[in-house]
Amino acid sequence: MSNLSKLKFARYDYAAFSGYVAYACCAMVFSIVLTSMAQSLNFPLEQGNQGAGGALHLGRSIAMLLMMLASSVIARLFGLRRSLGTALLFIGGGIVFAAGATGYVSLFGAVLFSALGQGLFEVLVTPAARELHRNEDASRYVNITHAFWPLGIVGVVLIGGYCIGGEV
Repeated sequence: MSNLSKLKFARYDYAAFSGYVAYACCAMVFSIVLTSMAQSLNFPLEQGNQGAGGALHLGRSIAMLLMMLASSVIARLFGLRRSLGTALLFIGGGIVFAAGATGYVSLFGAVLFSALGQGLFEVLVTPAARELHRNEDASRYVNITHAFWPLGIVGVVLIGGYCIGGEV
């Protein structure tokens, strides 16, 4: 019997796996569709990272950093599972808000909203996986959970590229 078959996954493991895929997709999707969004929402990208596109990334990075710094307090107050669930709601909500953005300001707000969840999820997913399997070899479970990040990245790049008219 292989070591992999001895692992026991439960619903919170599957939630962490799908959460990592969702987080990876949200982290990459704006890079994939930024040019198309800039054209449809009429904001310039000519200045590269010094203009509107750079401001989106900077705002996202600052929001994530602030949430990462606050994550231990949030987890202590509300618990790891509730905090991770809320983080995923923020991630998904931000993407939904971004899809309905009517201008740069609403897009910027949606990116910040999603980034708050991304920052919280990034910090708390590893301790949550460790806590779920504290009586077992937790590092194996953490490694498997982290493997879903690249799956999300590859998936969103392929699907996103296809949807905006590229070829796979």
